[in-house]
Amino acid sequence: MTAEEHLVRLRNGQSMTLTEKLNLVARLSLPSMMAQISTVIMEYIDSGMVGHLGRDATASIGLVMTSLWLVGGLCTSFISGFTIQTALAIGAKDEKRARSLTFQSFFVVTAIALLICIAGSLIHNSLPVWLGGKKSLVRDAGGYFLIFCLFMPVMVIRQLCNGLLTASGNMKVPGILNTLVCFLDVIFNYICIYPGRAFSFFGTTVVVKGLGLGVRGAALGSGLSEVVVGGLSLYFLMKKGSMLRLRRAEKYHLVRKDIVRAVMISLPMMFERLVMNVAQVAYTMIISPLGNVALAANSFAITTESLCYMPGYGVADAASTLVGQSIGAGRKKTAISFGKITLSYGMVLQGGLGVVMFFIAPWMIGLLSPDPEVVKQAVLVLRIEAVVEAFYGAQIVASGIFRGAEDTFVPSLMNFFSVWVVRIPLALLFTKVFRLGLLGVWIAMATELFFRGVIFLVRFFTGRWMKRHEKWDSLEQAG
Repeated sequence: MTAEEHLVRLRNGQSMTLTEKLNLVARLSLPSMMAQISTVIMEYIDSGMVGHLGRDATASIGLVMTSLWLVGGLCTSFISGFTIQTALAIGAKDEKRARSLTFQSFFVVTAIALLICIAGSLIHNSLPVWLGGKKSLVRDAGGYFLIFCLFMPVMVIRQLCNGLLTASGNMKVPGILNTLVCFLDVIFNYICIYPGRAFSFFGTTVVVKGLGLGVRGAALGSGLSEVVVGGLSLYFLMKKGSMLRLRRAEKYHLVRKDIVRAVMISLPMMFERLVMNVAQVAYTMIISPLGNVALAANSFAITTESLCYMPGYGVADAASTLVGQSIGAGRKKTAISFGKITLSYGMVLQGGLGVVMFFIAPWMIGLLSPDPEVVKQAVLVLRIEAVVEAFYGAQIVASGIFRGAEDTFVPSLMNFFSVWVVRIPLALLFTKVFRLGLLGVWIAMATELFFRGVIFLVRFFTGRWMKRHEKWDSLEQAG
């Protein structure tokens, strides 16, 4: 039985055995996990390509990367506000409302992406200076940030299409497309970053010409891959046979209550992402004075660690879909059951990957940088982080479960408290007082991730995350 057939049974109120639930979780998680891993591999290859340009090139990207996560996260939050409602509507077998939400999401999210694109373009020259970057980094860092901002609307459309497909239970197509964007990114990056290279095939020399744009070429290559795959994502969402394909016979317009509900779901997530990304920016400002070696080592360590935690986001995507459709179908016990299964799955998976990372960290970092001092520092901090990966996985998957139930406000406050009351003060203490350098920054991060995983587990097992959807239902009925 396919995953789609299992989801139809779920929406129709038919019972499922534990084995069938485990099978469904695995089938929905795997494509998203592979897509997330492909994304990390793309970043890994990007970092490797740029890393061979020198430590200053790597440090330039590392300087503004957290700011890019911030602006991208704001758009992603609004996407979730609509995709969560779409999953609930599909679970309730209200496909017409799901299509209406699809129409509204394109209008609202694209408008926000354009505003962020304009704002980011206006500050691209000043941002590296505000972040405390050295003069040698400012030009490349600002150019990298500008190009990414210009491609932001296209990137957001791809993410929105994939999010809507995922909400409908179609994990396979987004998984394939996310893998494709990584493959194209490598090709476009090679062409855009390097001036050219000669290859020999059976005695014949072939010269591949490139643009030689360096750091800026890395951003341009990524943007071009987004354009190609964004078009494909839109095609699959709107092709004949898709339940979310807009129908000519149906009239669509902006619905105030849908937009308000999307905003109310999104605002806490925006706050959460703002908190997390501003914390990352603050982290960059703490690390910048430690020198370019520390900044480059931190950038490589973050990229490498993501091979451990990005699969957790794949499980979280599956958790959001399963919990959302279960609640939409009025099956709250099934939602809790899927929550327990995905949470256990995510913790075991990410914890296991953490163990693997602990042992192969020298080899992985060595692929990214030829600088022995950069490799030494990056390996040391990665091994500290590997110890707490299971708890990081608990937080990631629990967040996906909570989103499926529209519970975003309290988790955002939990993230705020954990990052700003635990992580940042500890990082300052270990670097300014104990003079532990980059090591102190990552000890603080590992401590905070353990704490955050514990408090998210507590919220899940108390069951309070189920009450937010009940509140929304009562408000709609009253209205």
